[in-house]
Amino acid sequence: MWVVLSLILLIILMVLALRPTLVTISTLLGQIQQQKEISQKLDDKTLSVTTALKTLDSVKEKLPLLDEALPDDANWESLVSEVGSVASEGGIIIKSLTVDKIPKALVVQTDPAKQSTEKPLMPEGVIGVKFELKGSGTYEQIRNTVSAIKGFRDL
Repeated sequence: MWVVLSLILLIILMVLALRPTLVTISTLLGQIQQQKEISQKLDDKTLSVTTALKTLDSVKEKLPLLDEALPDDANWESLVSEVGSVASEGGIIIKSLTVDKIPKALVVQTDPAKQSTEKPLMPEGVIGVKFELKGSGTYEQIRNTVSAIKGFRDL
């Protein structure tokens, strides 16, 4: 009987002594798994950044073309002048060259006490500006002029 009670007491004491260690081991195993997942995600992000840098390096010399095609502000006068000169050089006799009302800038008033700031953008909802060129010339001259206008980078 004393042997059985001693064994039971021994088992209870071993469980109580080993329980914190077993809990700590299982917690640490869970943390190791989480750290592995985080490490994998960071590796994926590093790979993505590396790929993006390689792509940027491959197109870096084309960025000035993008700046030219998508300028920071709308230079309507220059565009009208270019179209007019291309049409004249193409042999087209220009009768009229009109552009609908062009938004110069969108003035944003945030606080009456502060000064307004200008943004060189078209107002919200405007997706284009009507541009009309009336002239006369041969079919070949008109076709060449339209092809030249289509080749403008900022259109």
